[in-house]
Amino acid sequence: MKKQILFLLMVLSAMICTGTAQAPQKQANKQPNAKVRAEQMAKDLSLTETQKQQVQALFEEQQTKMKELRESGEANQEARKEELKKLRSEWDSKLEGIIGKENMEKHKAMMKEKAKELKNKGKKSAE
Repeated sequence: MKKQILFLLMVLSAMICTGTAQAPQKQANKQPNAKVRAEQMAKDLSLTETQKQQVQALFEEQQTKMKELRESGEANQEARKEELKKLRSEWDSKLEGIIGKENMEKHKAMMKEKAKELKNKGKKSAE
């Protein structure tokens, strides 16, 4: 009887450890990689191959900077927000230089629409 209880506890412990060890993997890849994002933007905005490559390079730079910012361990959240705001402004300027003002306006409109859809999706799942 003691052996059975011990065995069940071991199995239960193993299941709990396995479940918690795998949980972070679900959140690890929320955003597509730079190549996928650049290809989608090229398709949505009819970009040239050169523009697509430049956008991909910019997205790769963004991912690197964002990772550095997260890992910097900046304790002051306000300083972090300001740095992120500054970086986003720089990236928007660079992106507009690559894709042009008209496509940048289209891109911003699409991003607003996507954010609206995500917000509505969040409301529906909360209900």
